[in-house]
Amino acid sequence: RSESTSTVIGRLKHSLATPSPAWLYLLLTAVVTGLLVGLAWPLGALLVLTSSLVIIGILWPGAIVALVVLSIPIQGLGSIGVGTGGVTATRLIVGALIVSYLVNIATGRARPRLVPVAWAHGLVVGVLVASIVNVIEPGLWASEIYRWGIAGVVFVVADDALQRPRARVLVIFATGLGVILASVVGFVQVIHNAGPPSYVAGGVLRAYSTFGAPNAFAAYLELGLPLLAALSVVRWDTVARYRWLRWWCASAALIGGIALLLTQSRGGFL
Repeated sequence: RSESTSTVIGRLKHSLATPSPAWLYLLLTAVVTGLLVGLAWPLGALLVLTSSLVIIGILWPGAIVALVVLSIPIQGLGSIGVGTGGVTATRLIVGALIVSYLVNIATGRARPRLVPVAWAHGLVVGVLVASIVNVIEPGLWASEIYRWGIAGVVFVVADDALQRPRARVLVIFATGLGVILASVVGFVQVIHNAGPPSYVAGGVLRAYSTFGAPNAFAAYLELGLPLLAALSVVRWDTVARYRWLRWWCASAALIGGIALLLTQSRGGFL
């Protein structure tokens, strides 16, 4: 049965007013990629990668949060040069996370929750902003504001995205994978004594992984290890539903614990 023109236009308006299906975002990614591949390196590749990450963030918010977590031990491997600076993996993914979350808010797919932790974090950022009256190095002050501000934004996005069980599984898995990968790099360094002589203590090289310094590596491990160790023993609903996830957390905690010992970091031990 043929439909009137007004009916077709009405359906088209309805489809545009509702959140688009996954295939439409994937088609948009393909079109954008086709338009950008002709740009000079590295700008073209950077724009293609960013647009793809934005699409992932729109469709699967938990996945983009997991990628942020996984990017932390990777960012020390290098950055993509843009202008006079560089873009690390973490900065690239965090930027895509913010853009995709704003799109989801505009389309009604996301609703940020300002829980007490977010308010407390905002208070800290406010105090840092107010400290401008005593700033000696504006560049360092701005960098610190950026770091604390971005951390707060990522927390708000994660707090919303992790209301979904699958998102929690992804982030827990990414946390364990990041610890394991960073630890393996540290193991190889210690076995092959691949590091500066100043990192040798007691005749053994201190593991530093991709972080450039043993204490920085220990600081990364001490953020993930308590969480992984707790999830391997506490019968939380997410890990109870996926038994393999509990074993994954236990394995990552064990491997990361050995790596922490190899950092020989007293701060890390504490």
